[in-house]
Amino acid sequence: MANLAEVYKFPDKEGGLNEKERRQLMSEKGGFASTYRSIDQQPWSNDGVCMLIAQYLIRNSAFKALSIEYRSNRLKLSAGQFVTTVRELAAKAAINSLYKTEDSAYTATKRALVKLEKDGFLTRKAIGKTVTQCTVI
Repeated sequence: MANLAEVYKFPDKEGGLNEKERRQLMSEKGGFASTYRSIDQQPWSNDGVCMLIAQYLIRNSAFKALSIEYRSNRLKLSAGQFVTTVRELAAKAAINSLYKTEDSAYTATKRALVKLEKDGFLTRKAIGKTVTQCTVI
């Protein structure tokens, strides 16, 4: 069997980064987040919006307790917590690119958060009118 690294090797583009440079840039971004393959067996795994949100939260949630400033508010986060607005989450998790309008993406993001919360993947807590704190369980 062929080496999978060779089968899926990115082709070099003229003037683009070669594979070594691309990997070096990825490793300089501040670590990695491992994901169990069982994420593909979750009840919501066939929902693209849920998968985008789940992966985004896994990658961006606090990995240890820390204090942040978000919209002029000082917040203390525990491991697994992330603070955002639904509109900001839709934009940053690439959900806006799936819909014609930001309002449609907003609605899809809200629906997906409800689905993920019902399944037990996360909990949500409102902080003010628009800010939501998500805790990935």
